[in-house]
Order: sequence, then structure tokens, then C-alpha cells
Amino acid sequence: MSAVEKTPGRLSKKEIGTRNRLRHILTPLFNASEIRLPKYSGLQEAIRQLKAGKGLVLFADHHDRMDPYVVMETMCQLDPEFASALMVTPIGDHQKDFLGIPLAPLAKGAGLFIKPIVTQGSIDKYKKRIEANPKLSDEERSTLISQIPRKNTGIGAFSDTSKRIIREGGVVYVPTQPERAELLEISDEKPLANLAGSMRRSKMELDSVGILFIGILEDNIEDYSKKGGLNAGRRHTLTVGPFYTFKSALALAGDVRDLDEWAIVNILPNLVLHEYLSPELREKIASASYLPKGY
Repeated sequence: MSAVEKTPGRLSKKEIGTRNRLRHILTPLFNASEIRLPKYSGLQEAIRQLKAGKGLVLFADHHDRMDPYVVMETMCQLDPEFASALMVTPIGDHQKDFLGIPLAPLAKGAGLFIKPIVTQGSIDKYKKRIEANPKLSDEERSTLISQIPRKNTGIGAFSDTSKRIIREGGVVYVPTQPERAELLEISDEKPLANLAGSMRRSKMELDSVGILFIGILEDNIEDYSKKGGLNAGRRHTLTVGPFYTFKSALALAGDVRDLDEWAIVNILPNLVLHEYLSPELREKIASASYLPKGY
């Protein structure tokens, strides 16, 4: 089988080679020091999902820009089905380059599609750079600021690529919110609901698309909002939580618009530290109507 005539959703031999080389370089810097598989973990169901050629979404809390790599590398270590799967992840538009090098072309060669999305952090960073440039006149600054892309630019491209990868039986990484936060809370952005709604509009069968919930903890961190850079060398603890199909999750959430809140109130709090939950989230948890078996 040539690099072109490959199995849908799976890497070609060339892509596997590129991914393995990148993993060899990066894994010592960004990996999980501990992987927890509680009795309710859906890892084996997720593996069967991929073996059947069906798409999978990894839904995880969000601390820093390397979360997607840490999660996906950990999954690759856990089973070859992940190691050979095409993957896609969103990234803040202001983080799409590293030391001036665009990340997307490099990652694409390893079967990882990086899709930039303009967040409020992107807008703030671009505006700060423009305002700090002493060579610009006030008029030039005003013009450049007006040309900054609008918030959420790029969501459509991420959604389209995600649906393609899901149809091919690959893996999509979805964070709980577009930007890292000090505490876990319900995001107004509703990334999981947005993807589910887009799949519905595209007439995709939601009972054939899986969700695996992941909890991320970084060791010895008290205030996630004060972390910066890549946090290279930090140790991570990952808890692989339950597996659902989108259809079964929606049956419990009640409405596609409530999917993120259902997941963050009922699932993720069991995968992270209690101290990481916002006061508002703790109140919602106290009145939650559903918890999975085994919790």
C-alpha cells in the first residue's frame, strides 16, 4: 500500500515515521508521569471504536498550549490504535508559530492537523504587539488593529476538518474551553455542542461517533492562570474517564446546547481535583441529576 493508498483515518508509513521521530524528541518534555485508569474508564471501548473504523473525540480540561500533545501522546502510548490514527486539534491563532516556525505544516506530516482559532487571547496579544511597536503612527496602529481577525475566526475550518477526520475513523481533540483557565468552569463557547451541532447538520450518525473524557492535572500547580510558555518538563497526571457515543451523551444531556454543561458538571469533576472546580461549578454539581455508574 502506497503513502497515497492508505486506510482512511490511519497514517501512511511515511506519516508514522515522522510521528515517531517527533514523539522521540518531544515525549521526554511533554508526557504524563502518571496515567490513571479507574474502573469506569472507557479506554477499551474507545479502542474498539477506533478498531471499528469509527471516529472518536477526546474531551479534556485545558491548562496550557501543550495539553493536546500531552493527551494524544499518552493515548498513543496506551494503544497502537491511537498511535496510527489521524488526529486534529484546535490551537489559539496566536500560538500557531513556535520561534517563527509554523507548526501546522510540520504536524501535518505526522498525521496531526492543527487548526488555529482566534480567541480573545489572540486578539489581546495582537493588539498589544501593534500598540508596542514604536515605528507605527497612530493612524497605522488604528488601521492594523481594525484588521485583527474577529474572535472565533477559524472555528468553521476546525469543524470541517474534524468532521472529515471523524468520518475516516480518526481522533479529534476538544478542550473544555478555548483558553486555559485557573479553574474548571462551564464555557460560554460550548465547543462540544458546536461540534455535535455541526455533525447533525451534516447528517452524520451520532451513535457512531464516540467521546472519551480525559482529566488533566499538572503536578504541584496551585494557580494555573499564572503559568506561562510551554511549561516544558512539567509532569502531568491523566485520568482516562468514561466513554459515550454522542447519541447516548445527548440522551442524558437532554439538548445539544446543554452537552458541555452536562459533561462538565457530571463527568469531568470526577477526573480532576476538587480544588480545581470553580465555586459556581461546585453549586451545580450539588444539584446534578445524573452520575455515571461507578462514580
